[in-house]
Amino acid sequence: MANFYNPYFNPYPNNGQYPQYSQYPQYPNRSGLNWAQGETGAKAFPTQPNTSDVIFDSESPRFFIKTVDASGVPMPLRKFKFYEEIEQPAQKISQDESSQNAKEEYLTKAEFESKIDELMRSIRRISDRQPQKNNNRREENDQNAKSSV
Repeated sequence: MANFYNPYFNPYPNNGQYPQYSQYPQYPNRSGLNWAQGETGAKAFPTQPNTSDVIFDSESPRFFIKTVDASGVPMPLRKFKFYEEIEQPAQKISQDESSQNAKEEYLTKAEFESKIDELMRSIRRISDRQPQKNNNRREENDQNAKSSV
């Protein structure tokens, strides 16, 4: 009797259920906040290629941003700390303190004029100390520049 080869014969029957293999890993659909235990948990957190995930630390007041490039390679994990912001009550200033501050901030007209006079005297002293510029050198330089052209 002749042996015939049957290409459709399966010696290992599995009731027609074949395992489905995908080329890419399956990532769970997440909604809400992502939590992990510490930095090692955040590094191990599954993130899809070309995406970033914010992962909150369940052990301390900080969070991580994990970014994965198109080839599936994770970038360095970015770490942030956050703390509760507590507003300080506004300090009330009494009338006596505000009037003292105003006196320190402003000058009277006489004080202003005395400061201006003092400044002008300082400017005159400085200008008297500086030697006069030699104008002859400048003219020589101008003549040389004209003759060389």
